[in-house]
Amino acid sequence: MRKTIKIEALVDRANHMLANSTCSRDIRLGVATLLESMLHEANAYNGYRHLSQSEVPRGQLAGIVGEPGKFEFPDDSRRQYGFKK
Repeated sequence: MRKTIKIEALVDRANHMLANSTCSRDIRLGVATLLESMLHEANAYNGYRHLSQSEVPRGQLAGIVGEPGKFEFPDDSRRQYGFKK
């Protein structure tokens, strides 16, 4: 029996985990790598953006801080993915 999942549901679940999880950075990067692989395979990859401090749990590092030309990426696993429909 073959089962399928909608790309949108997969991206939503992964984005929620990448934004809200307090697990290790390595685990989040693993989720990101798996998601990117699946999106590329489905020809649906459309990039990602780093999350700001207001988009991650209190006390956790943001994906991006600073201003244009002076950005830093304290935790590059804090991402939000888009996809092609």
